[in-house]
Amino acid sequence: MSVALAACASDDTDPADAAPHDAGPADSGARCDAADCAPACRISGATFEPGALHPDNPCERCDPSPSASGWTRLADGEECGGGQVCAAGVCGTGCLIDGASYPPAATSPDDPCLECDPTIDPRAWSPRADGAACGAGLICDALACVAGCFIDGALRAPGSIDPATPCRRCAPEASTTAWTPLDDGTGCGDGAVCSAAACAPGCFVDGAVRAPDSSDPSSPCRACAPSTSTTEWTTRPDGERCGDGAVCDAGSCRSGCFVEGAFRAPDALDPANECRACAPAASTTAYSPRPDGAACGAAQFCTAGACGPTWHGSTPSELVPVYGGSAAPTHDGRIVVFGAFTSGVGFNAFTQIYSPASGTVRRGASAPYVPYRSCAVTARDGRIYLIGGSPSGAPVPTVAVYDPMTDRFVPGPLMPFAAHEHACALGADGRIYVFATQDAATPGALYVTSRTMILDPATQAWTTGAPMLSPRQRATAVTLPDGRIAVTGGNRGYIFGAISTLNEIYSPAHDTWTTAAPMPVGLHWNVAALRSDGRMIVTGGVHATTGDVERATHVFDPVTNAWALGTPVTGIHYAAYAATASDQRVYVLTGRGLGAEMSSVVDALY
Repeated sequence: MSVALAACASDDTDPADAAPHDAGPADSGARCDAADCAPACRISGATFEPGALHPDNPCERCDPSPSASGWTRLADGEECGGGQVCAAGVCGTGCLIDGASYPPAATSPDDPCLECDPTIDPRAWSPRADGAACGAGLICDALACVAGCFIDGALRAPGSIDPATPCRRCAPEASTTAWTPLDDGTGCGDGAVCSAAACAPGCFVDGAVRAPDSSDPSSPCRACAPSTSTTEWTTRPDGERCGDGAVCDAGSCRSGCFVEGAFRAPDALDPANECRACAPAASTTAYSPRPDGAACGAAQFCTAGACGPTWHGSTPSELVPVYGGSAAPTHDGRIVVFGAFTSGVGFNAFTQIYSPASGTVRRGASAPYVPYRSCAVTARDGRIYLIGGSPSGAPVPTVAVYDPMTDRFVPGPLMPFAAHEHACALGADGRIYVFATQDAATPGALYVTSRTMILDPATQAWTTGAPMLSPRQRATAVTLPDGRIAVTGGNRGYIFGAISTLNEIYSPAHDTWTTAAPMPVGLHWNVAALRSDGRMIVTGGVHATTGDVERATHVFDPVTNAWALGTPVTGIHYAAYAATASDQRVYVLTGRGLGAEMSSVVDALY
């Protein structure tokens, strides 16, 4: 600090003495205090105590020894406040170590893990923090310069893996302060590889990461299967799909199917069923049904995926062509044909007995009435019930019972209601079911009333059941293997007015009706019978759309509730006769065309 004291020596000091200089030989500077003359500095007209710092430069002070008239610089390295030191008379940040000045953070030339840190000691080297870089790929660790990384507050050895993800590691050559991503494709676990520093299931093939199950772009039958290899494509198992209608076979993608452990070429047949084949467009893992009508077996054809019988036509010379009546089988394998109209003769009560085994026909006893538009059913005792009809145009309730063993007719119990153009069948319970419709009041109108009449041959008594859901005439009735009765086709109005596709199922056990899948086409005065495989066949009659006599065979499967197309009959069979004989073959006999022509053909399905 400056003080106003009288100088003990002359005050005439050369102004040049006011310039600062380093401490040297003593200048003559003193101050008087209580008659004592004490050393002091007289600078720029002000007096300063020894050791007083320059007001504007803390690296200069009053030191009368070298100079009492000017400021004396502090020695380099002396502290000048705030963690700073003097250097050449200037106060600044840094260190003065071993006579040399160093800026902050300068490293020791002898040890890269020591540095200048004036805040700790401006006159000595200070330890560098752990993790400080001390060379290419080197860091300080407890004053030692070693290879490694310092990440998340800890030293990591070269190559060590990030605990948070196996796809990053310590790579000092890349970074000593952060994890370095592993190359894409580096394995990081069972069936897993690194991709963009993330570990995920996959493969690294042909320079790229591949997702599991992705296909080789050059071969769809090779794929990424990490469980097998993460570095190579793996051949897909035989049978795996490799495109529309194609499967893998020994590493190649081929059109075909893989069924039962083997490759099958398109159209290859099922060894166990000729009516199933490899159809890749439908399925590559199972045989598909061949088209209905495809040849199979010995002169047989496919229907709904099963190889079945086909029609064989014959023209027995003794058979008189008839139409409009009814027929039923005998227990000894014959078929009895009743009436009803013959060209050149007209309406008649002829009874013809056809023997399929010999292909012969003989005449039986004439029916007691003209059985036009009647139906016939063989009872369990072998007798045949001839039921209803319209001998002279109007329906009658007549029932005649024919015994094929004695060739005799006896009267049966009259129906509760007169009926014609009705359908009938023998139920699994031994009773006879008749499905009839009352004629419309006005020709051309729809029928509105139907009746189900049930005859018990044991008691000769009639009862009634639930009526059809849709009244129809000229339909057919067939008892299915499960005991239900299918009533199919027919017309819902006068003659051709409303030919039907309906297929309604009656349950005798529950006296109820349900609707089944309709026929593909509407038919009336068609014929129907049960095939040996439990399917119902429908053919003949008039086609609702074309108006022609139907030759196609429509096959109904009651198990799947579906229709299929069978092979066509050889003859024309409108208002014809059909029966399943004891040999389990279906026979369709005679009938007519839409004109005056009559048919003498007998079609047998086997």
